[in-house]
Amino acid sequence: MKGGIFIFFFICAGVLEAQEMALPFSRTARVQTGQMVEIPYRGTGWVYLGELSGQRGITYEARRIDPEGQSFIFSITSAGTFTLKFYRQDFILDSVINDYIMITALDPPRSAASSWFRDPEIAARVVVSPRWPPADAFESAVFLAEEESDSRADTFGDYLRLARQAYKTKQIPEALSFMDKLVEQYPAGSDEVWWLYGQLLEAQGSTRDVRSAFDYYSRLVQDYPHSPRAALALKRIAYLERYYFFIQ
Repeated sequence: MKGGIFIFFFICAGVLEAQEMALPFSRTARVQTGQMVEIPYRGTGWVYLGELSGQRGITYEARRIDPEGQSFIFSITSAGTFTLKFYRQDFILDSVINDYIMITALDPPRSAASSWFRDPEIAARVVVSPRWPPADAFESAVFLAEEESDSRADTFGDYLRLARQAYKTKQIPEALSFMDKLVEQYPAGSDEVWWLYGQLLEAQGSTRDVRSAFDYYSRLVQDYPHSPRAALALKRIAYLERYYFFIQ
């Protein structure tokens, strides 16, 4: 019986190892227990799905947004080999990108244990470089996505759908680009168009323009006074007047 159990676990271990070896790891890193690990990605919308083998010893701590994209930060509490899975859903291309990272954590040498964190800037944190995907590949993907989105956005509803999807994933510049193209072809707009414009221009980021958001809300109320969104627009107008324009 014991021999059968041993064989069972040996087979399972072999299957897991084969699966692990077959995964297309974009990056691997060797770290020491007690360190922090930072995994940078290019672009936004990346999501951490977890450690595939269910091992303990690595803990997700935070996600940080930076000018080139975003970074995921982990702490290492015990030795082991960890397989981390991330994904990014591209709503424009209607596809999912899966990415796998292998982290091998070792205990620090006994002789170095007392001085391991003497230089915190070097020893306390490991960046799993390079940032992924590479800049040229990412720019090519963005270019193809723009071409694909243009071919799919043939109608008023297509542009609006793509803008809403980009807004949900906090890709505000992309959403505004879709809205601008929509209005070029359909200048009359709609209550939803003017509402979404206002929401996008209120969103935090480099494209934020509170005055323009105010103008779009005002246009919604003027052009579509009986729309259910008109009441929402009036609330946003009152808020912006009170906290940004100081209108008495």
